[in-house]
Amino acid sequence: MSEFVGRTGSNRVYSYPETPRSGIALTLFARNFATGPKASQAIGAGINVPWNAIDVTAQKFTIAAGGTTVSIAGDQTGSYLNADTVTLTPTAPVAGAPVTKTITSAPTFAAGLTTFSIDSAIDATTTAGTISDNSNTNVPITPKSTGVVLISGVVTAINSSGASVNVTATVHVNGDAVPAGTFSSATVPDGGFAAIPFEVEALIPIGATQNIQVFMDGAGAFVEGDGSAINVQEVPVSSG
Repeated sequence: MSEFVGRTGSNRVYSYPETPRSGIALTLFARNFATGPKASQAIGAGINVPWNAIDVTAQKFTIAAGGTTVSIAGDQTGSYLNADTVTLTPTAPVAGAPVTKTITSAPTFAAGLTTFSIDSAIDATTTAGTISDNSNTNVPITPKSTGVVLISGVVTAINSSGASVNVTATVHVNGDAVPAGTFSSATVPDGGFAAIPFEVEALIPIGATQNIQVFMDGAGAFVEGDGSAINVQEVPVSSG
């Protein structure tokens, strides 16, 4: 909108904010991220990369004061494994410093809760807090909107076997290659290293937690410590 202004013949321009749109729901997309492994790991006949920092922050847990049985809402049996190292941060009855514990039983799911034991009590008073898993070959994802998940990252292989080694990296969803028969590879020279990027797309049912793994093959080579990363991101799709 404009207005003619006096003898100058100029226009004064007015602008007004657009009417806010209503009724548009915010779309949420699931994401997870991990790095690792904590130390170099021999690939041998093939291994799943053991991630040592998986982004599952702000998952809440409860525990009896002085107890060793941890409870988490929902089916988390695919996210925590026996012998995993976990970080627990107390929030009740008072906030406390994070502590590291080891899971000593296979997680079970019943009555809406996942439960497992840890090697020792957090302290004598903590009854609730947040938990994250520090060592796992699984990177969990629970799609919220589209079920289309982009899995990308890089793994770094090192070699001191005395000969070149062909190393492959395959993305798995719950143990199955995605897409079937697809992998990334590199020839790692003796005394050298190679960064192997990967990127695949998977269709995962909305609301279903699935575990993502990266399987490496290449006898004689190692996965370099703290040299790998994975990003698991649900993405929008074209509506046509």
